[in-house]
Amino acid sequence: MKRSVIFEQNATSPTQFKYSAQTNPSALVSTPATAPQSPDNSLEIVISIPASSDYTVKSITFAATGLMQNADNLDLSVYDPNDNEWSFTNSGTTFTLSPAGGFTLSNTVITVEIAGFVTPAEAGAAKVSITENLVSFPAGGGALTIGIFPLGFFFDGLGAWVQDDSVYTPVAEVSNGTVVQLQWDSSASESQINIYQSGVAGFATPPDIGYWNSPPLTEDTVFTVAATQAGAPPLTQCVAVTVSNPDIPARSLTATGAVTAGSVTGGSISTTGELSAGSADVTGALSGGSIVTTGTLSSGALTASSITTPGALSAGPTTVTGAFTMIQGWGTPQQLPLPTMSPATYGASGESCYIPTADGFVFASAGGWTFTPKSGAVNLYVTNGIFTGSASGTPVPYSTPQTFLFPVTANTQFQITMEIIGNSATSSMDVNYFFYIPFGQGVANLTTCSS
Repeated sequence: MKRSVIFEQNATSPTQFKYSAQTNPSALVSTPATAPQSPDNSLEIVISIPASSDYTVKSITFAATGLMQNADNLDLSVYDPNDNEWSFTNSGTTFTLSPAGGFTLSNTVITVEIAGFVTPAEAGAAKVSITENLVSFPAGGGALTIGIFPLGFFFDGLGAWVQDDSVYTPVAEVSNGTVVQLQWDSSASESQINIYQSGVAGFATPPDIGYWNSPPLTEDTVFTVAATQAGAPPLTQCVAVTVSNPDIPARSLTATGAVTAGSVTGGSISTTGELSAGSADVTGALSGGSIVTTGTLSSGALTASSITTPGALSAGPTTVTGAFTMIQGWGTPQQLPLPTMSPATYGASGESCYIPTADGFVFASAGGWTFTPKSGAVNLYVTNGIFTGSASGTPVPYSTPQTFLFPVTANTQFQITMEIIGNSATSSMDVNYFFYIPFGQGVANLTTCSS
């Protein structure tokens, strides 16, 4: 759990050293007058000295406000891994660290601890203002802000879980598309909890106390759950979930082995091994050994030893040294209603107009109608305004019905026409058919239009 502490540099006169802090307990809580006055709280400040110079410290002061009720009976200590001697004293709630001998510091860490204080009676934000005085450097300043939570506050136990029927199981790894439920224990209400997800802007809030359901996960994800306190830094916990077959969004991707993913999205992708994905959408160049997708493939310049895709292929200049296979496949055939003719007698005709959402074919079979008497015929036509296909069927019974396939283009209207020729009326028309058969997989939609 990350402590509720934030360090901010003075904008005009920053410190040379970096300062961080942690508290014990991890969440400091207020001590109202009616509560036991327990002096069991401590603040540990870590001073990180960079390796860019040899520094000589004159003094570093820490002025605390809103952190403790008084400065009585405090336990002050310093830890220096180089065993340098220090003086760490206080005057009230202002604490001064100064060297007890002559030495320089570089690439090291000094830790000071203030222990044995009673927290303030009210929750809120405490501040420790830092003034840094070094030899040969201008004075610098900054401040640590520390959250003080209400008495009784707790926040722990964050984990990721997956539901199986009515049972929840903790997880560290899930398959692509899995929803996880974050669970935690806290006295904070749902309005005080913010949930952050890597790769997602902003934050979410839980629907109730102690849990939140994620969207389907498609890549490795880190969740950060923050318990907030007005005016104070939040207290946070993190949990990471690995996705076993993740999507790969990338600005650029270079691999010497195989790349396998649910879907791949990137600026440019280069792999000497096989690229295997549900779909690949690459705005830049795509270069691979063998490229296999089960969905669409889109890229800029495309270079591969072989390509296999059942979906649409959209690319810039394409070089394939081996096999290039587009397994287009067929979608679900749809029977089109025969155009309406009223009355369906000699000389009658009917038309219907459609716009398909996928390339495909219209299959027509003209076997004739049952005429009274048995003479005459029926003609079927399909046209896209440029070309026309047709078949003619004579009266039933018949032995050689005429059929034809007519190609149609996605988002381009086509028209089907049926007409009666001859000189007889009809009583049946169930041996004449139009079918739309799309490329691809599943059902492609048709919309009607004005013929």
